[in-house]
Amino acid sequence: MPPVLQAREAPWASAARQDEALLDAIAHTVSGPFHLIHPGRFAENLGSFQNALRDHGVAGCVYFGKKANKAGAWLREVARLGEAVDVASVPELAHCLANGIRGEDIGVTGAAKSDELL
Repeated sequence: MPPVLQAREAPWASAARQDEALLDAIAHTVSGPFHLIHPGRFAENLGSFQNALRDHGVAGCVYFGKKANKAGAWLREVARLGEAVDVASVPELAHCLANGIRGEDIGVTGAAKSDELL
C-alpha cells in the first residue's frame, strides 16, 4: 500500500472553504463554478524557487507557465517579483503584456509558432 500523504491546507483556504456565505456570493456573482487563488502563496512558492537557485549558485530565473495558469493575478505577481513567463500563443503574449510583464521577461516556446507570435 502506498504511503498516505496528509493534505496541507493553508489557513486562508480553510477559512474560505468554511465561509459558505462567501462561497455562495462568489458563485452567484460569477454565475457558476470558480477557483479561489491566493497571490501571496504564489509569491512564497516563487520565492522558494528563487532561493534554491541562489543557494546553489545557479544563475537563472523561474519561468511561469502561462498555458496552465489563466489568472491575471499570477501574472501581476510575476511582474512584481521580477520573474519571467513562458508563452505559446498570441493571446497568452497579449495577456502577459496587459498585466505588466516586460517583453524581455517573456519566453516563447511550443512546437508551432505563428509568424504573428514571433
